[in-house]
Formats: sequence, structure tokens, C-alpha cells
Amino acid sequence: MENNIDWTKYEQASEEEKVSLLKSWAEQGDSDAQFELGVCYQDGDGVKQDYSESAHWFRLAAEQGDEYAQINLGLQYKNGEGVEKNTKEAFRWFLKAAENGNAEVQNAVGTMYDEGDGVKQDYGEACKWFRMAANQGLSIAQCNLGKMYSQGKGVEKNYAEAAHWYILAAEQGDGEAQNNLGHMYLNGLGCPVDYSEAMRLFLLSSKQGDSIADLNIGLMYEVGKGVEKNTELAIEWYRKAANKGNEDAKVALERLTSNSTLVTSK
Repeated sequence: MENNIDWTKYEQASEEEKVSLLKSWAEQGDSDAQFELGVCYQDGDGVKQDYSESAHWFRLAAEQGDEYAQINLGLQYKNGEGVEKNTKEAFRWFLKAAENGNAEVQNAVGTMYDEGDGVKQDYGEACKWFRMAANQGLSIAQCNLGKMYSQGKGVEKNYAEAAHWYILAAEQGDGEAQNNLGHMYLNGLGCPVDYSEAMRLFLLSSKQGDSIADLNIGLMYEVGKGVEKNTELAIEWYRKAANKGNEDAKVALERLTSNSTLVTSK
């Protein structure tokens, strides 16, 4: 239900008056006002923060089809804020928003299908939703779809198709996609072996804090792929990854530093 709301009057009102106006309009059934009032209670803006109240108003707006109210209500169920934590309810509300075309939520729905979170695990459905979001240009969904093709989850394994989606995501600056695409160039999966391109992509991903990219750079220096073999630089990159908590890097670092100690003691 939409009412003839004077939003100019709202913008000119004091914070206290704004809440009063929103309540009046929300109680008349206006979904925009219901959503905005929910945000006020969620953030403690003009009222005391109250997640139960925010869930109440988000629900009223969500039931009228308000996409962002559906998302916010889903998040409250997912996080257990103002309502009992319930991933099935979270999924139900996310799905409604996804069906309205929201790319970010389509990706979230795909992730929930992929992980079996709040819904029965279904890789085919995960791919469907990742593809919808990827076709809207969402880089994280493009990366996720690339991973599905790379792993053969919900689709036939296809490295060339995986590389296609990683390229689209990497060009938008997605760090995980840059690392994954670098791995494909390093090993000639779905694309020709190209050590220089692999290193370029690993470095881009590393700048965004990806520890696996740091690990891969260390590996390239350790074995001399595309770069001159350099144990000191390998150790430097492994240490960088290890400091971010990467367990594989810790193992590699221990192996190289132990070997270095043995050599030094001869």
C-alpha cells in the first residue's frame, strides 16, 4: 500500500519529527515508511535501537514486496537480531529479493544453495543463481560461477568456461578471481601456460591481501617459474602469507628455513 506522502515535509523536519511522521505513515500501511522506520530502529537513528521493532517494520514492508526490507529482514534472521536465528527464514526472504532481480542477493542465494545453508544443498541451483548475478556484472558472482566450472559443481567441469568468468571478475578487480585466474595460467588450465601473466595476476591479488596469492608468488620464486629462482624471495612471500594465517605457507616457510639452517651449519 502506498500513500500520498510528503517527503519534502519529512526532509525539512527535525529528527524527532521525522520519526513521528514515519510512524504515522507506516501505521497507514506505506511500505516505504515502514522500511525507513525499520532502518531507524535498526540503527538507533532518532529512537532507541531496537532490533525487534526493526524486524517488525521490515516484515510489514517485506510482505508488501519491498526488496530492501526483504533483504534486511533476511539478515536479521541470519544473524539472530531481534528474532530467533533461523537460516531457513533468512533464505526464504533472500529468495524473494533475489526473484526481484537483486544481483547481490542472487549471489547470496547461490552461496546458500552451494553450502546447504538454510536450504538443501543443490549445486545446480547454486549455479543458476550465480549465473543470474554474474550476467548482471557482479564480480563476486562471476568468480563464484568460475569456481563451479573449475570444480565441476552443478555443471560439467570446464576450465575454459571457468577462465572466461574469472577474466570478467578479475578485470573488475576481484582479488580471488585474479588469484584463481593466475593459477590457471600457471598450470595451463583452460588457457595457455603463461608464467608472466600468472605472476601479474598473483601480484594484483596480493595487493588486495590474498594470502593464497602470496603463497603462489613464493612458489614461483622457489621453483623458478617465470622468474629467476630465488629462495630468499620465496621465504619473504611465504612469510607474508603465513603472517596472514595461511597454513600451507607456514609449512613451506618451515621447510625452507629449516633447509637454510642446515646449509648454513655445514
